[in-house]
Amino acid sequence: MKKILLLMACAINLATVMQAENEPVYQWGKLTDGAGSDNPSEIKVNRDGDYFIFSTFASNGTESLTTSFGDVTVTGAPNSATSGNYNFVLYKTDAQGNVEWHVNSNMGDVTANSSSVEPTSDGGALLAMKIRHTNRNEHQNDIILSIVSNDESVQSIEKTYEGSWSYEGALVKIDANGIVEWTKLIEEDHTQQEDQKYVPTDGLDFYDITTDVDGNYYIAGRFRCPVTIDEQVLTPRNIEGWTGDSQTQNGDMFVWKMDKDGKLVWNLTTTGDAITYESVKRITYSEGALYMVGMIKGDETKSVKLGEISLTPNAFINTFTAKITTEKRVEWAKIYPSTAFTDGKSNNQVEALCVRKGIMLIGGALKGGISADDLTVESETASLQGYVLKCDTKDGKLLAVNSQKGTGISKITEAFITDNQLLVYGYLMSQSLYIDSYDMDLNNVVKNNIITGGGAATSWGAALYNNTTFCYARGRGTFALSGTDDTFATQEWGGLVAAYNLPINNSYTVTYLSDDEFYKNETYNFNETITAAEAPEKEGFELTEWEGLPKTMPGVDIVVKAIWQERPNSINDKTAEDNIKVYASAGQIIIKTQEVCRINIFSVNGQLLKTIDINGTENINMPQGIYLVNGKKVIVY
Repeated sequence: MKKILLLMACAINLATVMQAENEPVYQWGKLTDGAGSDNPSEIKVNRDGDYFIFSTFASNGTESLTTSFGDVTVTGAPNSATSGNYNFVLYKTDAQGNVEWHVNSNMGDVTANSSSVEPTSDGGALLAMKIRHTNRNEHQNDIILSIVSNDESVQSIEKTYEGSWSYEGALVKIDANGIVEWTKLIEEDHTQQEDQKYVPTDGLDFYDITTDVDGNYYIAGRFRCPVTIDEQVLTPRNIEGWTGDSQTQNGDMFVWKMDKDGKLVWNLTTTGDAITYESVKRITYSEGALYMVGMIKGDETKSVKLGEISLTPNAFINTFTAKITTEKRVEWAKIYPSTAFTDGKSNNQVEALCVRKGIMLIGGALKGGISADDLTVESETASLQGYVLKCDTKDGKLLAVNSQKGTGISKITEAFITDNQLLVYGYLMSQSLYIDSYDMDLNNVVKNNIITGGGAATSWGAALYNNTTFCYARGRGTFALSGTDDTFATQEWGGLVAAYNLPINNSYTVTYLSDDEFYKNETYNFNETITAAEAPEKEGFELTEWEGLPKTMPGVDIVVKAIWQERPNSINDKTAEDNIKVYASAGQIIIKTQEVCRINIFSVNGQLLKTIDINGTENINMPQGIYLVNGKKVIVY
């Protein structure tokens, strides 16, 4: 008996140790909080490990309105109308939460949950925001958004006030120093139709942004009013019978490709029958392609096409996914149909997407179920419960499912994929915010409650760089964080950023593209030295560089592209053979030409080492090794 009890105690102790080893390790916490109401929105991270924290802060009826993050205080426009006014603020921070710069508005009303931010390769960011004039009819002028840069300079976007408190779209590019680089107003047509009871004031939502290797932007969301971009009018289809009521669930999905300057390159939406509702909630660029997830609703009799792929949604809110190229070709699209709860009703809210290592990890909340590919996930109660789906990037096939257990409302709002774990960030309302860890089959969950308190606290954005994650929460009252005795008390509704190190071992992928086509992947550990991939074959061209390839591996996956130049004076060309002679000696390459010729010296790995114009004889000092000189191999000894 004593032996049995001893074994049981050892097992319990071992389980406790294993649990402890898998727990996130607290680093720091900071509030985004002011006297008014603060709305967290997103956190994203760039390849250099800089975090971008986007939120809005509300009016409180005073002459001045402030919010703060750490020791940084921001002032916005106060409110004197019935409905509150929300200013935006974007913080750029390091991994310790130290603010490098901030940008904010001090006029204009910004909707946090219909706006998005994306870091750019130059160290700045792009904001896509849903905006309207400050304080309803009490606006002071036609400025619809006024933006204060980090150097305190002010740039405004103007829109004539037309008598209704209507939303428009705005793009704001911010450079690496926190200075507004350019802005763009995206106008909606709010004309009230004869059969509409209300003026359609709310017609455009920006839910997510991603960027590709060339710096193009892909903005995704929903629209239900005609939208004008670069003199092109985009007209929605799924608005039959719409009264103009902003609470109605309708509209069309969209993905816009825009160049670095914000000019529209192409627009992707569905064609075909008018159905009830479509929306893209998340989009990401991974390994040279675009992946997206959203919601779609119909009546089981009508079909739409995304590209050439037909989709027929049922009468519930279904999850849909798609893979498209940067040139707008839809490679595949798929619906995961929703099913009803026992009361005959269903609800589905898609929130999270991560794409890595051949996997799409999707998270959200549902009432009822989702069923596809012989797999089903269902809520246990009539309340919304968090769910997670694992899908194959090759075709969208559903591979595994799971859901959050327990009573009360829960939701998964972010997801991460590591080498051997699938992680989700979410909340169980009025109980906790968590980072849960699953195995690669979405089984054997390890639950980690990281934040408690905060009233009816909810999870928002989260970002992971190597093993450090920033988690964003909204609540009212006092937050407690696991791993510290510190507490954080908000003034009103406020936000909390909590940084944790996660017990993960992860590797990261370099994706090489040649002429916008996938060439190869290579895997490295964080901070490991990167050896450039050998150049692919391309007749008549030589690889100049792998653009964007760093010396060491960052804590995120990266994509780089081949830069080619036409091969001059190829040795296969008789003229080249006559004009250029190449020799090697101890520590030197000797080149003789009969006329001016451009000489390119490459390593055997395809890296361009020297470019020089030679007329006559030139001795070039080089270390011992093998080189390609205008396509001819020479060995320096």
